[in-house]
Amino acid sequence: MLFSPMTSAANEKKLTYFGVEVTKRCNLRCPHCFTDAGNKGHPGPEPEQLQQLIADLVDVGAKNIAFSGGEPLLRKDLEAAMHHGLARGVRAYSLVTNGFLADRQRVRSLKAAGLEAVQISLDGVDARDHAAVRACSPRAFYRALRGIRLYREVGIVVDVAMILTRACLLYT
Repeated sequence: MLFSPMTSAANEKKLTYFGVEVTKRCNLRCPHCFTDAGNKGHPGPEPEQLQQLIADLVDVGAKNIAFSGGEPLLRKDLEAAMHHGLARGVRAYSLVTNGFLADRQRVRSLKAAGLEAVQISLDGVDARDHAAVRACSPRAFYRALRGIRLYREVGIVVDVAMILTRACLLYT
Protein backbone atom coordinates (compact mmCIF):
# COMPACT_ATOMS: atom_id res chain seq x y z
CA MET A 1 0.00 0.00 0.00
CA LEU A 2 1.25 3.49 -0.87
CA PHE A 3 0.12 5.14 2.37
CA SER A 4 -1.91 4.41 5.47
CA PRO A 5 -4.48 6.88 6.80
CA MET A 6 -4.67 7.33 10.54
CA THR A 7 -8.06 6.90 12.18
CA SER A 8 -9.24 6.84 15.76
CA ALA A 9 -12.38 5.68 17.48
CA ALA A 10 -13.36 9.34 17.93
CA ASN A 11 -12.89 10.08 14.24
CA GLU A 12 -14.43 7.33 12.13
CA LYS A 13 -14.94 9.62 9.14
CA LYS A 14 -13.62 7.93 6.00
CA LEU A 15 -12.01 9.70 3.10
CA THR A 16 -13.70 8.72 -0.15
CA TYR A 17 -12.61 11.47 -2.59
CA PHE A 18 -9.01 11.78 -3.76
CA GLY A 19 -7.21 13.95 -6.30
CA VAL A 20 -4.35 12.61 -8.39
CA GLU A 21 -2.01 14.71 -10.53
CA VAL A 22 -1.38 12.26 -13.36
CA THR A 23 1.14 14.34 -15.31
CA LYS A 24 2.93 17.67 -15.25
CA ARG A 25 3.01 17.78 -19.05
CA CYS A 26 0.64 20.17 -20.80
CA ASN A 27 -0.08 21.34 -24.31
CA LEU A 28 -0.30 24.96 -23.05
CA ARG A 29 2.17 27.04 -21.05
CA CYS A 30 0.00 29.32 -18.95
CA PRO A 31 2.07 31.81 -16.96
CA HIS A 32 -0.09 31.36 -13.86
CA CYS A 33 0.14 27.54 -13.79
CA PHE A 34 1.32 26.31 -10.40
CA THR A 35 2.55 23.02 -11.86
CA ASP A 36 4.97 24.79 -14.19
CA ALA A 37 3.62 22.55 -16.91
CA GLY A 38 4.74 22.25 -20.48
CA ASN A 39 5.91 19.51 -22.79
CA LYS A 40 9.06 19.10 -20.72
CA GLY A 41 7.09 18.47 -17.53
CA HIS A 42 7.20 15.12 -15.78
CA PRO A 43 4.99 12.64 -17.66
CA GLY A 44 3.64 11.18 -14.41
CA PRO A 45 3.68 7.62 -13.16
CA GLU A 46 4.13 4.68 -15.52
CA PRO A 47 0.83 3.01 -16.49
CA GLU A 48 1.33 0.15 -14.02
CA GLN A 49 2.20 2.63 -11.26
CA LEU A 50 -0.94 4.66 -11.94
CA GLN A 51 -3.08 1.53 -11.78
CA GLN A 52 -1.38 0.52 -8.53
CA LEU A 53 -1.94 4.00 -7.09
CA ILE A 54 -5.64 3.75 -7.91
CA ALA A 55 -5.77 0.29 -6.31
CA ASP A 56 -4.06 1.67 -3.20
CA LEU A 57 -6.54 4.54 -3.04
CA VAL A 58 -9.44 2.08 -3.28
CA ASP A 59 -7.87 0.07 -0.44
CA VAL A 60 -8.05 3.15 1.82
CA GLY A 61 -11.63 3.98 0.86
CA ALA A 62 -11.56 5.93 -2.41
CA LYS A 63 -14.88 5.97 -4.22
CA ASN A 64 -14.34 9.11 -6.33
CA ILE A 65 -11.05 10.12 -7.94
CA ALA A 66 -10.27 13.43 -9.64
CA PHE A 67 -7.47 13.61 -12.19
CA SER A 68 -5.50 16.79 -12.77
CA GLY A 69 -2.12 17.78 -14.13
CA GLY A 70 -0.67 19.43 -16.31
CA GLU A 71 -3.16 18.22 -18.88
CA PRO A 72 -4.48 14.74 -18.00
CA LEU A 73 -5.70 14.10 -21.56
CA LEU A 74 -2.08 13.88 -22.71
CA ARG A 75 -2.09 10.45 -21.08
CA LYS A 76 -3.20 7.87 -23.62
CA ASP A 77 -3.54 5.26 -20.85
CA LEU A 78 -6.01 7.25 -18.73
CA GLU A 79 -9.08 5.21 -19.67
CA ALA A 80 -7.27 1.90 -19.00
CA ALA A 81 -6.37 3.13 -15.52
CA MET A 82 -9.95 4.29 -14.98
CA HIS A 83 -11.40 0.91 -16.03
CA HIS A 84 -8.94 -0.77 -13.65
CA GLY A 85 -10.27 1.44 -10.85
CA LEU A 86 -13.91 0.72 -11.73
CA ALA A 87 -13.19 -3.00 -11.45
CA ARG A 88 -11.70 -2.38 -7.98
CA GLY A 89 -14.63 -0.32 -6.70
CA VAL A 90 -14.19 3.29 -7.83
CA ARG A 91 -17.67 4.76 -8.40
CA ALA A 92 -16.81 7.82 -10.45
CA TYR A 93 -14.06 10.00 -11.84
CA SER A 94 -13.73 13.70 -12.46
CA LEU A 95 -11.15 15.59 -14.45
CA VAL A 96 -9.55 19.05 -14.53
CA THR A 97 -8.61 20.04 -18.09
CA ASN A 98 -8.06 22.98 -20.39
CA GLY A 99 -10.52 21.38 -22.82
CA PHE A 100 -8.22 21.73 -25.83
CA LEU A 101 -7.70 18.02 -26.49
CA ALA A 102 -11.33 16.94 -26.18
CA ASP A 103 -12.75 15.28 -29.25
CA ARG A 104 -15.95 13.27 -29.66
CA GLN A 105 -14.24 9.85 -29.54
CA ARG A 106 -12.11 10.64 -26.48
CA VAL A 107 -15.03 12.15 -24.56
CA ARG A 108 -17.15 9.04 -25.22
CA SER A 109 -14.25 6.83 -24.16
CA LEU A 110 -13.83 8.78 -20.92
CA LYS A 111 -17.56 8.55 -20.22
CA ALA A 112 -17.45 4.76 -20.72
CA ALA A 113 -14.51 4.60 -18.28
CA GLY A 114 -16.52 6.29 -15.52
CA LEU A 115 -15.98 10.02 -16.04
CA GLU A 116 -18.92 11.87 -14.49
CA ALA A 117 -17.67 15.44 -14.13
CA VAL A 118 -15.13 17.74 -15.72
CA GLN A 119 -13.78 21.16 -14.88
CA ILE A 120 -12.69 23.15 -17.93
CA SER A 121 -10.72 26.38 -17.76
CA LEU A 122 -12.21 29.22 -19.77
CA ASP A 123 -10.52 32.51 -18.95
CA GLY A 124 -12.02 35.88 -19.70
CA VAL A 125 -15.08 36.77 -21.70
CA ASP A 126 -13.79 36.03 -25.20
CA ALA A 127 -10.93 34.50 -27.18
CA ARG A 128 -8.79 37.62 -26.80
CA ASP A 129 -9.05 37.54 -23.00
CA HIS A 130 -8.45 33.80 -22.85
CA ALA A 131 -5.35 34.12 -25.02
CA ALA A 132 -4.03 37.01 -22.93
CA VAL A 133 -4.52 35.24 -19.59
CA ARG A 134 -3.11 31.93 -20.82
CA ALA A 135 -0.43 33.32 -23.18
CA CYS A 136 -1.75 31.08 -25.95
CA SER A 137 -3.48 31.27 -29.29
CA PRO A 138 -7.11 32.47 -29.37
CA ARG A 139 -7.83 29.03 -30.85
CA ALA A 140 -7.55 27.56 -27.32
CA PHE A 141 -10.70 29.49 -26.30
CA TYR A 142 -12.74 27.89 -29.07
CA ARG A 143 -11.30 24.44 -28.33
CA ALA A 144 -12.33 24.86 -24.66
CA LEU A 145 -15.86 25.83 -25.77
CA ARG A 146 -15.99 22.79 -28.02
CA GLY A 147 -14.84 20.63 -25.11
CA ILE A 148 -17.63 22.00 -22.91
CA ARG A 149 -20.19 21.15 -25.59
CA LEU A 150 -18.81 17.64 -26.20
CA TYR A 151 -18.76 16.71 -22.52
CA ARG A 152 -22.29 18.02 -22.01
CA GLU A 153 -23.55 16.10 -25.06
CA VAL A 154 -22.64 12.78 -23.42
CA GLY A 155 -24.09 13.74 -20.05
CA ILE A 156 -20.91 14.64 -18.18
CA VAL A 157 -21.34 17.45 -15.66
CA VAL A 158 -19.25 20.47 -16.68
CA ASP A 159 -17.94 23.13 -14.32
CA VAL A 160 -16.15 26.14 -15.78
CA ALA A 161 -13.14 27.57 -13.96
CA MET A 162 -12.27 31.14 -14.87
CA ILE A 163 -9.49 33.56 -14.11
CA LEU A 164 -10.62 37.15 -14.45
CA THR A 165 -8.05 39.92 -14.49
CA ARG A 166 -8.51 43.64 -14.22
CA ALA A 167 -7.88 43.93 -17.95
CA CYS A 168 -10.70 41.46 -18.67
CA LEU A 169 -13.12 43.32 -16.41
CA LEU A 170 -12.29 46.69 -18.00
CA TYR A 171 -12.82 45.33 -21.50
CA THR A 172 -14.09 47.96 -23.91
